[in-house]
Amino acid sequence: MSINSLAGRGLAARSFNFGPFGSFQTRRPKMVLDVHPPHLLFLGDIKNPLDAKTAMGVLEWRPEHCIGQFRLPGCEIDLGLPDLSPAECEKSPDWSSAAWW
Repeated sequence: MSINSLAGRGLAARSFNFGPFGSFQTRRPKMVLDVHPPHLLFLGDIKNPLDAKTAMGVLEWRPEHCIGQFRLPGCEIDLGLPDLSPAECEKSPDWSSAAWW
């Protein structure tokens, strides 16, 4: 059966490649996520710093984009940013849109 006859039946051909060490992988389109600053980093009620990896990474790589942290009661992690609620963040002069992690 040819690829054209498969496409006519609603089936699409996939392109494949072999990754490092001969592992079989499908090619996937790259997805780009564009999140505009400033950011209010959501920590929830976590107690383990490993649970805050994304927020810590954003703060490490783009500290100038982070205007505050939003923590729920019981959260033991502090990133050293001001504690803000979404309503308080909205009143901030740096506010245009925020990403909650």
